Amino acid sequence: MNKIIFNKETEEKIINLYKIQNIGLEAIGKQIGVTRKVIKRIILSKNIPLKSTSFICSKYKFNENFLDIENNQFTKKQAYFLGWIASDGSVHKNNEVVLGLQSNDIDIIEKIKKMLDSNNPIKITKGKIHFKVMGKIVKNTKDMAKISFANQKFANSLRSLGYNEKKSYNLKFPHFLNKNVILHFFRSFIEGDGSITYSCNNLSIKFVSTKEFCMEFKKFIEKQLNINVYLRNHTDIRNTTHFEATINGNTNALKFLNLVYKDAFIYLNRKYDKFISAIEKINKLNAHKLTREQLNISYKIIEENKITS
Repeated sequence: MNKIIFNKETEEKIINLYKIQNIGLEAIGKQIGVTRKVIKRIILSKNIPLKSTSFICSKYKFNENFLDIENNQFTKKQAYFLGWIASDGSVHKNNEVVLGLQSNDIDIIEKIKKMLDSNNPIKITKGKIHFKVMGKIVKNTKDMAKISFANQKFANSLRSLGYNEKKSYNLKFPHFLNKNVILHFFRSFIEGDGSITYSCNNLSIKFVSTKEFCMEFKKFIEKQLNINVYLRNHTDIRNTTHFEATINGNTNALKFLNLVYKDAFIYLNRKYDKFISAIEKINKLNAHKLTREQLNISYKIIEENKITS
């Protein structure tokens, strides 16, 4: 493959964008029309040290005090955000906090961005045709939407709650959240890592997580909400053994979803629509003679998605 050669003017532009304007390698590559790797080669050839992601992101602003607590109590906004970090978020060693999910769910990233008073950009990356995990080919054709927050205080706040780079293997149940806000955590966690499925006149909710998280979830839901939760072993593509938690059956699943959505001030549109669709199908078939009134469902859960508390 021929090596790309730039004229002096283009090289100076690249250096200015990176060194003076603090633009990232990938963003510069898009401007110039080349890959991130090519831009990196130019920067290193000029003996310019590479900047950390945290430094590049530092020009963007957000509420770094968002996770501060008052009177030793978390708010429902904080609980909802933490549910997303527990499911689709990550906290890196360079103090970068990343939330990434499929691009057709970008609506929730935009809502979270607003909730954190952020001007951080939402980046879209093209899905790969395939990639390998443990020697196995896994297809992934979906584009991804991602937002990053780079701040030491913010990252340390999450670490103090147990969220780190190995979250997928050591996630713990959020006992630090009280009963008044934990349902908001459950809502976002299910929206991120869970599935809501209605098939053969049966509604079920499932998610896969660590053994400890699933067992504590089962204990809490059955004791506090009187809803049955079933657990079984689950082995993923990396041969990592987790647990799968299931709330099965129209009565149990609708009760749980009604509880997590009835006071919702923010939610993922796609999962909420599945909830509403299931109610309508169950009512139509008169499976359990459930009505919207009996479930005390509000179909106007802040339709404009305005955060009021």
